Amino acid sequence: MVSGISLNSVHFLKTQHSDYPSINRSFWSALNQLDECIRQPSPNTVGEMHGDRLQIQWWSDPSATFFAAQVLDIELSSMWEVFHVPVAGDQAVAGRRIQLANTTAQQAFEAVWQEVFDCLTGEPLPNIRHPSFAEVIAAGTNPAGMSAVHDERALVEHLQADVAYWSQMARALDKSRRREVENHPFLQTGKPVAAASAEPAIPKKLLMRDIDRWAAENSERIVILPRAISSTKRSLYESPDSLFESLELLATHYTEVKHGRLDWSSLKEHMGVAGVEIRPVGVPSAGGSQVEAYYVRWRGQRRLLDQHLVKGSARDPRYCLRIYFTFDTELGVVVVGSMPEHLNISTT
Repeated sequence: MVSGISLNSVHFLKTQHSDYPSINRSFWSALNQLDECIRQPSPNTVGEMHGDRLQIQWWSDPSATFFAAQVLDIELSSMWEVFHVPVAGDQAVAGRRIQLANTTAQQAFEAVWQEVFDCLTGEPLPNIRHPSFAEVIAAGTNPAGMSAVHDERALVEHLQADVAYWSQMARALDKSRRREVENHPFLQTGKPVAAASAEPAIPKKLLMRDIDRWAAENSERIVILPRAISSTKRSLYESPDSLFESLELLATHYTEVKHGRLDWSSLKEHMGVAGVEIRPVGVPSAGGSQVEAYYVRWRGQRRLLDQHLVKGSARDPRYCLRIYFTFDTELGVVVVGSMPEHLNISTT
């Protein structure tokens, strides 16, 4: 039987069934229960429909047996795809993907999937590239039909991204260690040095280009991913103090709230002093590379940057600060994926 899903999951099942048209009818009936404006489309059509809750793009084959649908659930702020297509003989492939979802949306989609596809049994197909909605439509109009594509490139890219991140972090830590040795003669000679002057040292002012060193030195408290480090070094933002102060707030007070050791009202006081706000990220309504800007690879998984720290309302990159992040509940740390500029994308 079909197993449970997790956020951003992809599931494929090679199926055999004597009454495939019933799968199509069951799918549209399940959507009608969510939004009574939704009806099963005519055979051999490609189009879209808008209900009170759901916005759907679909493809249906000439026999009204096989189909593909991309569904935007406005009420639950989620987007997901389902397809059921022939491959060879009397076999078919069923697949699904959640692009955006919270726990409630995930459970709602799971209910639809189980209601429609629970009757199918078949061989799970792991490590398969999930075709886009446009690819399903293109294959559906091809007399040769659709075939499952095995593709390990995505997994390789994920591993390469992880290796690149930890390699960069190791280099940054090594540079930090060398600077520490250079600045502390005791570490070089093993002998105590003369007492320092009673006059306190003036801390060095951090610049945007110091972000990799800061990230390495604070990696146990907050994670700054390579994409965010690179964009910060290139940024025109004119207030490095505000950026590092905001990162410190996320690493301390915000993290304390997530661990339950500080209440939200105390965090709001700290945000007020710093002149910043922390807000959820709206659901992107655009597609393609713009949506991908809101995702990062972290610990081998695709993660949505669902929160952002905001300072300044102007779009001018010299004065506008945006830090997009998510919270890793297992490790208990903030993971920053994009900063310091505003991601230029429309939201709903």
